[in-house]
This record gives sequence, structure tokens and C-alpha cells, in this order.
Amino acid sequence: MEGQNRKTSSRTLKKKPINCGLVIPISSMDDEIYTEQHWGFVKQIIEECLQNSKKYNYEVKIVSESDGANIIQSNIIQGLFSSDIIICDVSNLNPNVMFELGVRIMFDKPVVIIKDSITKFVFDVSSIEHMIYDRSLQYSEIRRFQDNLLHKVECTFEEFKDEKNAPSYLKAFGFIETAPSLETINATAVDQIMAGLKSLEGRMVNIDNDVTRMKHMQNRVLISGSPNMTSYADKIENKLVEDYLMELERYLEINGCPSYNEFKIDCEWEFQKGIKKDYYSLLGEKMLNAITRKAINSYRHTGSIK
Repeated sequence: MEGQNRKTSSRTLKKKPINCGLVIPISSMDDEIYTEQHWGFVKQIIEECLQNSKKYNYEVKIVSESDGANIIQSNIIQGLFSSDIIICDVSNLNPNVMFELGVRIMFDKPVVIIKDSITKFVFDVSSIEHMIYDRSLQYSEIRRFQDNLLHKVECTFEEFKDEKNAPSYLKAFGFIETAPSLETINATAVDQIMAGLKSLEGRMVNIDNDVTRMKHMQNRVLISGSPNMTSYADKIENKLVEDYLMELERYLEINGCPSYNEFKIDCEWEFQKGIKKDYYSLLGEKMLNAITRKAINSYRHTGSIK
């Protein structure tokens, strides 16, 4: 009996080591919601989940973490390539996270995507199953998510172990059949892309600040009823509408002017990707749809949105 217990203990200790890379923000994105503490909780939830594995011993590390003072982009690419499996949290659609997810998919290596319950699906990767956790991080909901996540991680890893019969993200997206090797990634190109993402991240911060200011002004107007505050809020709203119409007119001049219904079906997604601000969040979908319909009808009849 004692010898049998030693054999069982030995088998338990000899779980296969797996390098699991985390693609997740490491700093605050929103002071009220996506704080640094929030991401710390998410990381802890993932680590606790993987510790329950009976098959593997997971070594978990955020791929953007570096042992040195500065984050070296080549280290990130190396981590994205060499990790046995990646867990990527796309909650709040952080630009750096989305870039790193794209690189991992380009390598055609196993990845599990997770997101919170309030983040919308991204069209480009919506074909890949997302594991969803409750935004509130309530204990009972998180325990259920941890069980599902562990099952998904291990199934995904095992599917990719057989290289000849492994699923392919690239084929699913209709791209090349052979994944690029690490040697084909140009370091200069990566640096340029990361610089562009930093610029994009700065723009998103500005948008978040605009939204926060508008919310504060709306609350102050509701509380005080001050006509001066109402007038100031109206000025900001009018400026946003003006900026949006300029963007829309530029798009119509370049791409032609379909009917409003055709625009909603065929063009709206492409148009939104090219504009600078998230006007739907700033102005509201109902208001923006009315503005867009009026502008397109005007442009079709007069050649101008005004």
C-alpha cells in the first residue's frame, strides 16, 4: 500500500510543464473600471484556474513583461511565438492586446480568447470562440468560468499537439496555408507597428477623457439646472456633430454615396474603422443614426451634407 502511494505521488509530481503566455493589459485603462488592480485580479483568476490541472504544470507569464527596465518588442514577439499556449483577454479592446493577439494568430499557434460580459465581440476574431466571464467578478460566476476555461485551455492545447492534423486559424480566415517562422518577422516593422499602436492608444485615451467630461457635465446640469452649463454641454455636442459630419462627407466623396440603408449594411463598418473618435459612445446610437440618415439624404440630393 505504501509503495502504491509513492507511485501515485510520483505520477502527480510529474505533470508535464506547459509555458502559458498571458496577453493582458498591465496598467489602468479606465480609472473607474479597468484599473491595474482589476487586471491583477483577472491574472490571479487565470493562475488559480490553471493550478487545478491534473495533467499539466502551467508556468504562467505575461508576454509583455520583461526582466529588464524596458519592454523590448522582440521579447514580446519571442514570447508570442514560443509559448505553448496563449490566453488573451480582449476586454475593453486594448490596442496592444489586439496587436499581440493578431501576431499569435499569424503564427497559427493555439490561443484561447477570453473577455468580460460587457465588451462587444470584434468582427475580425469573432469566428474564434470567446470564453466570457462576469464583469462583476462574483465568486460563484468566476468558479464556473475557471472550470470552463481550464477545459478549453487543455482541449485547445491537445488539438494543436498533432501538427499534421492541428486546426489552422490562417486557413479559417482564408489566408496563407503556411504560418511564418519567427525569423521572417522584421524587427523594424514591429517597432513601427508598436509606435503606431502607441499613437492609437493616445487617441483612445483622449476619447475616454471626452466621454468622462461629457458625463460629468451632464450630471452637473441635472443637479444644478444651470443654463450656462447646459449651453457649454451643447457647444461640445455641436462640435462633435460637426467633426462627425466632416468625417462622413470625406468618406462619401471618396467612396460614393449609397442610400442610407445600403450605407448601414455595406459601408458602416469600414467607415467606423477609419474615423478618429467613437462617436456612437459620445453622441449615442439613436442620435447618430438620425444625423447620418439626414446627411446622406442631403448629400444624394445636393452634393453636400449641409
